[in-house]
Amino acid sequence: MDYWPAVTHAPGVGRAARELVRALAALADQDLALRLLECGRGTAAVHPAALGLTGAERRRRLALPRRVLRGLQRVTGVGVDSLLGGVDVFHQVLARPLPVRNALQTIAVSEFAPAGTWDAREQTILLRSMDCVFVYSEHARRVLLDDMQLPPERVHQVPVGCDHWARELSVLPERVAPAEIVVLGSVASGRHHGTIVAALSELRRRGVACRLRLIGGSDGARGEGL
Repeated sequence: MDYWPAVTHAPGVGRAARELVRALAALADQDLALRLLECGRGTAAVHPAALGLTGAERRRRLALPRRVLRGLQRVTGVGVDSLLGGVDVFHQVLARPLPVRNALQTIAVSEFAPAGTWDAREQTILLRSMDCVFVYSEHARRVLLDDMQLPPERVHQVPVGCDHWARELSVLPERVAPAEIVVLGSVASGRHHGTIVAALSELRRRGVACRLRLIGGSDGARGEGL
């Protein structure tokens, strides 16, 4: 697995990568060997105690720019699966994947580039090259099947977990009424908060009692579009 984002990026893809590794590490006694590759520049942003590793994992660190590995594959054909001693499956994390030679490849996708853009074309090529793509919603699954034309057997919808929140609490809080919807991330332009508010209004129109809480910093455009 590409583990560099897990140790250098606390939220987002970093959190997702850490939680996946934590879950896989718990299965290490079920004939599963977990090998983690940390390749890239940047310093660790996550305390080792927060990684959730058991010590049974094999970690390899390469203090090289990631583009070096892509150049190495073009010249020698060596992929990151070879650098890890040979693996059956390699899980990619970022939109620019690490080069793999023989292993099956998986990836999770939580957002799509704007339709019709160069980034969208690049993302389609990437996802079509994967042996398995994980998504978190029915809408995302339909985008992969209908718009990107991925084979159905390669697309798997999985739930979004929140175990990392519960782990930090000694006692779970009581449920509140009305239900509270929490949106994490910067309160900034381009984050579609207007759409979130519209969705909340639709829930209320349908008789669902709820309220919205936005938690995050600001890029100077707090409240724009709300």
